[in-house]
Amino acid sequence: MSPLKRLLALALLSLAPPVSAQADAIGDQIQAAAQAYEAGAFRKAVQTLQFAAAAIREKINQSLLQLLPEPLAGWEADAPESAASGGIATMILGTSLSRRYYRGDGATVEIRITADSPFLPLMGMMLSNPILLQSDPDTQLYSWQGYPGLRKRVRESGSWEISLLLKNRILIQVSGTQADRQTLETYLKALDFSAIERAFSD
Repeated sequence: MSPLKRLLALALLSLAPPVSAQADAIGDQIQAAAQAYEAGAFRKAVQTLQFAAAAIREKINQSLLQLLPEPLAGWEADAPESAASGGIATMILGTSLSRRYYRGDGATVEIRITADSPFLPLMGMMLSNPILLQSDPDTQLYSWQGYPGLRKRVRESGSWEISLLLKNRILIQVSGTQADRQTLETYLKALDFSAIERAFSD
């Protein structure tokens, strides 16, 4: 077996067990890419691998979306969204997941999870240097279950924004309109922080 075939076989084995039609399709594309490479059809091999990589990213994204909790009692929610498209966009913006929750009285809450964004070090700088917060008296240091973060009150609407930094590479933001601090913290309780850390581990 050629080195490329061995590499592609290992990549295939690293996927979830191919019990679904989609998993079989991904495996077929990887095998087709190996065959195209050995036949010297390099352009076709690249295109086929890109298709397989896109399908794998989609599977990863669907798994990540499960990190966003279901709405609380009395609330409804839009479908979760992902901006984890891969490529240059992900290198610049990182992976971003979000979901909007709403209630009949007009209250809304949004949960956003951002990972591996190059802008996250700015958050770490603010947490390590509280002097940077003095320009905004409505923003204060905050901690949730040992995770450092910021809490901001939006005076115009009376709402709150809570941001938490996990392992210096994952940012969790919970914001609301016509939603008090207790409501946002209730949604924080619905998040599985351990699962979030595992999902974005190397």
